[in-house]
Amino acid sequence: MQTRYVANEFSREQLVLYIQQHKLPFMVEIHSASARSVEQNRLQFLWINEIAMQTGETPSDVRARLKLTIGVPLLREESEKFRKAYDGMLKPLTYEEKLTLIRDLDLPITRAMTQKQFGTYLDRVFEQHAAKGYELTQPEIAEWR
Repeated sequence: MQTRYVANEFSREQLVLYIQQHKLPFMVEIHSASARSVEQNRLQFLWINEIAMQTGETPSDVRARLKLTIGVPLLREESEKFRKAYDGMLKPLTYEEKLTLIRDLDLPITRAMTQKQFGTYLDRVFEQHAAKGYELTQPEIAEWR
């Protein structure tokens, strides 16, 4: 399955080229989406680094852990297609195998989220880590919504 975010004419043209090169028959799904904001991306990477400094994990390990423990459940709740794909291929793996795949293959967990979903993801990251006593930068709520 190929997921692409098309936000400008260049990315639309690239998608058209991709489709033209694809062998027939095939299926296409198009969904309206609002991508994550720049502020959301900045906040995610700020928190990843803050968590890494407090836990001793590497930022890439924190990022993979957050994708697996917060991002995957969120997408499973909201997307039957994601849930079926995840449950069929990744769910049977061990926790460590899942982390390795997510980290080393940079699986598109958060990239597949809409702006609203990513806001919920950030809420959960903050809630879970604040509850454990980690200190995370607290911007205005509007910055991650």
